[in-house]
Amino acid sequence: MSRRVSWLCAVLLLIASPGAAAGDWTACRTAVERAEQDAALPPGLLLAIARTESGRRDPATGRIEPWPWALNAAGMGMLAATRAEAVAAVTALQARGLRSIDVGCLQVNLLHHPDAFASLEDAFDPLANARYAARFLRQLHLRAVRGAGRSPGTIPPRRRAARPTGCACWPTSPARASPRRRRRPARPQPCAWRPACRCVGIRSPPCCPRPRCACRSSFHALSPPRG
Repeated sequence: MSRRVSWLCAVLLLIASPGAAAGDWTACRTAVERAEQDAALPPGLLLAIARTESGRRDPATGRIEPWPWALNAAGMGMLAATRAEAVAAVTALQARGLRSIDVGCLQVNLLHHPDAFASLEDAFDPLANARYAARFLRQLHLRAVRGAGRSPGTIPPRRRAARPTGCACWPTSPARASPRRRRRPARPQPCAWRPACRCVGIRSPPCCPRPRCACRSSFHALSPPRG
């Protein structure tokens, strides 16, 4: 196992490069917003999951944005600079026998979702990746907030869900938040997504009318449960 991990580190360091095109920073956001609309998902839900799964900080804006060329294998993440580099990395990993690899904006797992994409190039297409994730959430037959606990990187629905870390990044609806201007202090009202917040698995502010984003720059926070 240690030899495989060492080889994996070498592959990721060899293929990765620091450059990034300006359009790459908004590719996932644009695709996710379109997929959310097409699938009639609550606005911001899929984007919150994407930011939790593949988020990295945009040096120009300082915001955490999902990264289209992200991948994760054996618990190790990589942020490739281009789609070609990401495809080459996954191809090399598969040649070594690794099958459980999370890819793209939503970190769709290639082992647990073998029919999701026609090719690796398709898997790293932001819109194709986002649309599959949106369909996956719709197929859970649960309310969207409860479904946020499963990313496309988790195992099929018959197994228990991972912790819903995406909820920590999903802002509350302004219509459900307490008014900001009050003469007398009022008790905080529960957010629209309070039930899911009871088991948020990352450091996050408490459920409150004006939560701050608590996304982490990691893309294996929602890893498949063991056993």
